[in-house]
Amino acid sequence: MPRKLLPKSINLIEPLHPPDDMWSNLSAWVMTVGRVILIFVEVLVIGTFVLRFRVDRQNIDLTNSINDNVSILSRSYYRDNERKFTKMQQLLADIRSLQTNQERNSAFIQHTSSLTPENIQQFGYTYSDHMATLTVHAENLADIADFEKQLKNDSQIAKVVVAITRSSEQDGVMATVSFVDKDYLDIINK
Repeated sequence: MPRKLLPKSINLIEPLHPPDDMWSNLSAWVMTVGRVILIFVEVLVIGTFVLRFRVDRQNIDLTNSINDNVSILSRSYYRDNERKFTKMQQLLADIRSLQTNQERNSAFIQHTSSLTPENIQQFGYTYSDHMATLTVHAENLADIADFEKQLKNDSQIAKVVVAITRSSEQDGVMATVSFVDKDYLDIINK
């Protein structure tokens, strides 16, 4: 009986002996590990591409929802209410601020008003941002100078400035006296 005939073929995929040169090692690595990496990257890219469609759809839905809500809120009824609420919040913040500072401010105003001598008449008193401005009238310039000296010597008052606005012998002297609450200066200079 004839010997079983083996088919004659050349196997190019698996060599009979391990390759020794660099190109053979590189091609073997690319065919095994490189192929797995390439498949993983392709799966990742396809997954990202599919996810992009989902995220774009959500983005479009959210944009449409926001635009619908903006059109509702832009109606004059809601816009007017928003202005009212904003003004109310600002008013409440101002009231809260005044409430904490009002006792101290009232005491300062009362103290500075009590420093005005009897020979000087006050025509106006303005107090804002811890700065007071008095409009006063006196018979002569010496009375204004004494008043200025008294204010400069007071422990609660700083930065006294006197400006003569009108002076004549028959009408007397009109002056504007400005000064700052010294406690406030101490706070901001710390």
